[in-house]
Amino acid sequence: MARGVQINVLNGGLGRTVSAPDAIFGLILRGTFPQLDSTPTQITNLDTLIDLISYSVGGSNSSEQDNAYNQVAAFYSFPKNYGRKLWVMSVPVTVLQSAIVDYNQNYAKKLIEAAKGEISLLFISAYYANSYAPVILNGLDTDVDTAMTKASILAATFAGRNMPLRVVLDGIKMSNIAALSNFATTGTRNNVAINIASMDGKVAAQGLLAGRLASIAVNENAGAVEFGDLGITESQAKLTSGQSLSSINDNTLLESAADKGYITFWEVFSRYGYYFCDIPTVVRDSDDYKYLNDGRVVDKVQRLVYQVLIDYYLKQVKVNQDGTLDIMTVKTMEGKVENSLNINMVAKGEMSYAECIIDPAQNVLSTGQLLVGVRDTPTGTLRTIIVNVSSYNPAL
Repeated sequence: MARGVQINVLNGGLGRTVSAPDAIFGLILRGTFPQLDSTPTQITNLDTLIDLISYSVGGSNSSEQDNAYNQVAAFYSFPKNYGRKLWVMSVPVTVLQSAIVDYNQNYAKKLIEAAKGEISLLFISAYYANSYAPVILNGLDTDVDTAMTKASILAATFAGRNMPLRVVLDGIKMSNIAALSNFATTGTRNNVAINIASMDGKVAAQGLLAGRLASIAVNENAGAVEFGDLGITESQAKLTSGQSLSSINDNTLLESAADKGYITFWEVFSRYGYYFCDIPTVVRDSDDYKYLNDGRVVDKVQRLVYQVLIDYYLKQVKVNQDGTLDIMTVKTMEGKVENSLNINMVAKGEMSYAECIIDPAQNVLSTGQLLVGVRDTPTGTLRTIIVNVSSYNPAL
């Protein structure tokens, strides 16, 4: 028997929460890189990538090496990304984009599983040999269309495993904006986006888009003017059709691409440099998760709620005499969920309001099932600002 005073230091009274990764991305590169070939790898800086692909700065490199270097260099060009983890992997150039994102093949699936679900956005850089001759339909390589379906299934499957994910495809071989499908009216995939902005006129600027998104909050838009221009030159501002923005010289045409559901560059009047026009997914305008930032918010909510509620799996809960849930149990669970969302999102300005609702009248004894409702009120996005200017005579 212990005598005297025994003091136990208890834990859990501060209500601290577990955060969830929301700016860890994956990048799959097409190219011949033995150290990265189907090998999921974490990097935190450009120098690591240089070693992995045997890149010679200022030296003679293959086009595949140049693309890999440029994509990763663009990601780390944003100061906030210094030291940030990026998952990378390469696949042979012959592997089609639709195969890369196919859940039944061991490419994207392998990378996401190696990262244990911490990848929230997956980018495909579909470098291709000059001999590649695609079939063009509706302004894009038909394989991109096939990849949309496969990528949506991939993302939905991992979301069902509590590893929410969205995929950004490379809009290679875009013929012209006018021919592109209008996803604003026909699209059905809010977990997939297509990037047709390019820094070389060949493949999409995936590293640049990933870098911008990683450097901002989940609810923020990569095209927001307040973040400044993208730091690219006039010669780098292109589309995957090979056209330069300076040759197009038509913001209305570029806006129409964004309105149709594609990510592209554009210029902002009275501001220097180039910006992303918007970050739509390939879904109709009425969808709640039309834009990548909308999806990133709800994905973070899913990750946080899972972290809270998984601790209740197989837990015994008290019920009242009439079989309903004990109100203290209900309020404790609701409070933990709301506390996590408030600390990790609302307080950071990533969400306006969060609420968790559990009906205590549920028959847990019979079903073993508990239905939990979580509602998040997002922040708003100013896409159109209308200003009415008129003259005023104070003497009248």
